[in-house]
Amino acid sequence: MSNISMSDAELLKFAIENGMLDAALVQEKIEMQKREESLKRHPYKIYQGKDKKWYTYLPDEGKGRVMKKRNSQKEIEDLVIRYWRY
Repeated sequence: MSNISMSDAELLKFAIENGMLDAALVQEKIEMQKREESLKRHPYKIYQGKDKKWYTYLPDEGKGRVMKKRNSQKEIEDLVIRYWRY
């Protein structure tokens, strides 16, 4: 058996071209990981109130923190992620 050496980039390219790896799935997993990392950085609790709305606080230079409210957990998480990414 021959000893063939491939770089990581060549190996990934080969796997994608031969259907061994789904590039879209890899991209989706990367986005999910970035999302989770952003949510872990958030110092405040994300919770659902009795009114079925979702709440959290975001840091504010003048007031210290500001309460935010959204209709769904995804909406409030998206708000938190946008805040921490920029």
